[in-house]
Amino acid sequence: MLDFRGSSAAAAEAARQRTRTVLLLVLCCGVVLIAVQLLRSAALLQWLEAGGGWLGQRGGMSIDNRLDPPENKEDALPMVVAPGTKPPQAEQPQADDTEGYFPGVKPGYLQHVRDDAIFRPEETNAWFNLLSVLRNSKQEDLEAAVFARPTYAQLFRQSEQYRGKIVQVKGVMRRAHYVRAAANDAGIQGYYLTWLFPYDNPHSPMVLYVLELPQGFPTGMTIAEEVEATGFFFKRLAYAAQDRPRTAPAVLARSIVWHQRPVLSPAEPPGTATWLLAIGGALLVSAGFVAVVVLRTRRSAPPGSLQKVDFSALEKLVQPDKTERHKPKEDP
Repeated sequence: MLDFRGSSAAAAEAARQRTRTVLLLVLCCGVVLIAVQLLRSAALLQWLEAGGGWLGQRGGMSIDNRLDPPENKEDALPMVVAPGTKPPQAEQPQADDTEGYFPGVKPGYLQHVRDDAIFRPEETNAWFNLLSVLRNSKQEDLEAAVFARPTYAQLFRQSEQYRGKIVQVKGVMRRAHYVRAAANDAGIQGYYLTWLFPYDNPHSPMVLYVLELPQGFPTGMTIAEEVEATGFFFKRLAYAAQDRPRTAPAVLARSIVWHQRPVLSPAEPPGTATWLLAIGGALLVSAGFVAVVVLRTRRSAPPGSLQKVDFSALEKLVQPDKTERHKPKEDP
C-alpha cells in the first residue's frame, strides 16, 4: 500500500508558497498599471499643478492677501482687473534721479502709484510709460537687466523696493484674455490680462499683463501652462475675489517664456522587429518567474519530507506467489 502521508505537509506548504508568489506578482502588476494610468490622466496633472506646484517646487509661506470690504457699495471693486481703460492724465513733474531704473522709465510717475487699491487715474501715466518701455525694448535686454527674482512674499511685503524695477517670476498661468487699452499717446493697442500662480505660493495669484503671447499659446479661463516672465513690478493691485476683496502683485511684461509640454503624436503601428522583441521579452519574463517559483519551492521543502516508497506490497499484487504458481492441478 502506498503511504503519502509523510509528504502531504510539504506538498501543502509548497502549494501555499506558489499561491503567495502568484498573488504577489499579480498585485505588483496591478499597482504598476494603476500608476501608469493615473500619470496619464490630465486630472492628476492639473492636481499636481494646482495643489503643490510642479514636481520639485516647494510651497512658500502663507500670505494673507485679504482686504477689508469697502464701506459703501458704490466703492465695490471690479471683478475684472483691467487698468488703462481711462485716458492718461496730464503730464506730471518728473524726478531727476533715474539711477537703478531701466532706460526710459520715469520714476516721477511711480510716485503716484498706491498699493492695495484698484487702478487709479493718477497712475495712468506710469502704466503707459512702463508698457511703452517694454514694447520698445528687446527681450534679451530686459532679461539682462533683471533687478531680482523675488518670491511672492517679497513682492507682496516689499512692494516699494521693487516698484518700477525689472523682476522675473515663474509659475502656472491659469487665465489669459485680451483687453483693449484706452486711447493713449504711447500707441498701446491692448494687452493680455493673465493670472499667474507662482511656484512658491501656488494658492495666491499674481496679475500678469503681457503685451504679446507666444504663437499657439492658449487663451481662456481654464488654461494651465507653465511660464516665466520678465517685466516691471507695478503694485499690489486690489480686486474682487469670490469670497471678499483681495490684493495681488501686478507685473507688466513684454512677453513670456512658455515651457510647453510635449504633445504626444499618434503611435505608429509596431513593426515585425517590435513584435519579436515584445514576444521574446514576455517569454524571458515568464521563464524567469517559473524558475524563481521552482527554486523557492525546493528551498522551502523540509528535509526528509520526501520518503522512500515500499513497493513490496505492489509486487505481491502484480506477481503471484511462486508456490501457488507451481502447485500441480488436481483432477476433477
